[in-house]
Amino acid sequence: MISTTTVLILFLSVSSSLGCRSYTVREGDSCWSISQSNSLSLDQFYSFNNGINCNELQIGQRVCLSEEGDAGGCSKQHTVVSGDFCWKIAQDNDLSVNDLIEINPGLDCNNLQIGEVLCVQGTGSSNPPPSNPPGSGIVSFDQYQNALRSIGVEDQNAISNSYTTVMARALEDGRVNTPRELAMFLANVMQETSFIYVRELCGVAGTCTGGYGQYYGRGYIQLTWDYNYRAYSRYVFNDDRLLSNPDLVAQDLNLAWGSSFWYWSNNVHDQVQNGEFGRSVRAINGNLECAGGPNTHAAYQRLEYYQKVLAAFGLRDSHGLAGCL
Repeated sequence: MISTTTVLILFLSVSSSLGCRSYTVREGDSCWSISQSNSLSLDQFYSFNNGINCNELQIGQRVCLSEEGDAGGCSKQHTVVSGDFCWKIAQDNDLSVNDLIEINPGLDCNNLQIGEVLCVQGTGSSNPPPSNPPGSGIVSFDQYQNALRSIGVEDQNAISNSYTTVMARALEDGRVNTPRELAMFLANVMQETSFIYVRELCGVAGTCTGGYGQYYGRGYIQLTWDYNYRAYSRYVFNDDRLLSNPDLVAQDLNLAWGSSFWYWSNNVHDQVQNGEFGRSVRAINGNLECAGGPNTHAAYQRLEYYQKVLAAFGLRDSHGLAGCL
């Protein structure tokens, strides 16, 4: 853990001095939290930072997120200047804001720092579609793309970017290891956020009535309630920073996806091993959508998404909403 209390700004950069894609340590960071938030295993992190002492990380210390001489696949960088903001940087480099955030994990668009170095390599639809990350093997890109299109996702960037993230993290972070369980996960993401809205709309508008205050839904499966923010914060950061700043879950797409897989792993995975999709609905929003709840129509919408995704994966459902209704 950090050995000083001075807070410095977090940023990702491609460092000429380190010769690798680098990260600047901030208060509360640990080797584990840095590796997790950047989709690395601890073994990978250690291999990129030979001899690092994880018990004496210093705020402002720069650590590698890729091998020496590897810019992490980034072929073009932008140094932030006065007057820059994320939308402008993205537009100037033929990116969407989501693209910019995806290729700069941890980027806080509300707190850009002059001199901060961002990766601005192209990730749009003109690039070839991503291949399966090594060892994932759950579904191919074509299957995934057809599945999302079948349920109404039309943004090619959203499809390509989410595929890379989901395939890289489904098993390690969510314990999702079969096409059927992946279909359950994707159907629930579609119902909760349409792969777009990482903040609950009533929270943005200030009209939520569920009694959860600032801890309204964020992330792709809408992390809600203070106790879930506390538990996820301690899992990722080993502290309570998400209690004091819950919007970090929406600002950082690593956390938006990470919180979704964390919730799935801890609350849903074990419940659906018999193949009943309805149990996933019950684990996510059962008090409102399952038997006795006021919004059972929403459970049927989730089921429709699930069955369409299954079909794209070459599978069929025989359980309906068993486990929910």
